[in-house]
Amino acid sequence: MEVLADDDVPIRTDARVLLWPTSIDEHSDTVVTDIDWTLSSFGDVHPVARDLARIAGAAYLTDRTVPRSTTFFSRRLHLVVHVDQPDVFLSPAGQRLVDLLAWITGDAWTITPVPNTSTATPVRADVVPRAAVQLTSGGLDSLCAALIGLPSHAERLHLGHRDQTRAVAKSQSDMAAALQRVEPSFAWSRVKFAPRKSEESSTRTRSWLFMALAVAAATGSNAGEVIVPENGFTSLNPPLVPSRGGALSTKSTHPWTFTQGNLLMDELGVGVRLMNPHALDTKGQMLARAAATGIPGFDDMVRNSTSCGKMDGGRYKGGNPNLNCGLCIACLVRRGAFFGADRLDPTEYVIDRLARNARAELLERRRSDVWAIEAWATRETTVEDLMASAPWPRGTDYETMVDMVRRGRTELLGALSIAL
Repeated sequence: MEVLADDDVPIRTDARVLLWPTSIDEHSDTVVTDIDWTLSSFGDVHPVARDLARIAGAAYLTDRTVPRSTTFFSRRLHLVVHVDQPDVFLSPAGQRLVDLLAWITGDAWTITPVPNTSTATPVRADVVPRAAVQLTSGGLDSLCAALIGLPSHAERLHLGHRDQTRAVAKSQSDMAAALQRVEPSFAWSRVKFAPRKSEESSTRTRSWLFMALAVAAATGSNAGEVIVPENGFTSLNPPLVPSRGGALSTKSTHPWTFTQGNLLMDELGVGVRLMNPHALDTKGQMLARAAATGIPGFDDMVRNSTSCGKMDGGRYKGGNPNLNCGLCIACLVRRGAFFGADRLDPTEYVIDRLARNARAELLERRRSDVWAIEAWATRETTVEDLMASAPWPRGTDYETMVDMVRRGRTELLGALSIAL
């Protein structure tokens, strides 16, 4: 795969070429986006942060374009990407970036940075200086984090990413509109970026693209932090059964990911830190803290957020593609948040509106997820389990991590008893 600006020249004759538009007014047959190759809407972006975003974008395009085998999860991916400073990534920083992508995706990556010869020079946007850029995905965690931080919202730009999934885009728009009704100066921006044709449904690289875009936006607004709000249980995401080890259980916000990401930031010299202020909260605790703010319309905001990991509600008779399914693991963690926070769940789930046959079809499709949770429930997670599940940052307090898993486990099992 080779990714470059649409006015640049490919160097490989054997690569599949994806062209990133140099203007948001330009059309690309391969990439759908509303952010140009120079990221001009982010202001005066640090050149290395811009290159990092280009590589992350190229990795995301590759991830979504190359289908996984029906036999093997892992792929061998060779990516050629045009950047302004290729030497920066032909270094230990480049190796760390490759290793980070392998850790997140379970794939073997080879990245070849080559000189960018695009001549595009769009006018850079004037942006307001901020202290931080906070990811706002449209999910329940990002909503709760935005509400918890609302008193100091002016310090942050809230950034979203969307692909061509309309349900997620609608959740993001609804969330931003609701927050701006409460605080008219709530600053929110969204980037659309995806391959025009996706051939792979797994999206392991999306989180890293999201972070890299936020790092670029942070350098453009003189912000020193990128806030990635995720509940601690989901961040640790312990494999429920041995067959879900490695990248088969998403590690996009695992402590190891933050450690490696921040080491990469240091090596690249972009002056931005990645952090998750909710790393020790369960989803239920985040929900309880957000509810305690007493923000008007809280239940409506919660109802419109999207947590589902499948978003396949449109395939069942009587279903709805814009609703959380209610039975995938991500939805059960969401339902567990209401159980843990002792609040009524206002969410309309697909499974609750299906008639007998359609409900049976959904249950069958989620049978492996439900079985994995039930199998996991038969024994407590131990420190040894966690240590074997992933590499960990030096100095990790494993007892604290196990306590986090146990609290999240209580919420998850409570949700399962309600959902079935």
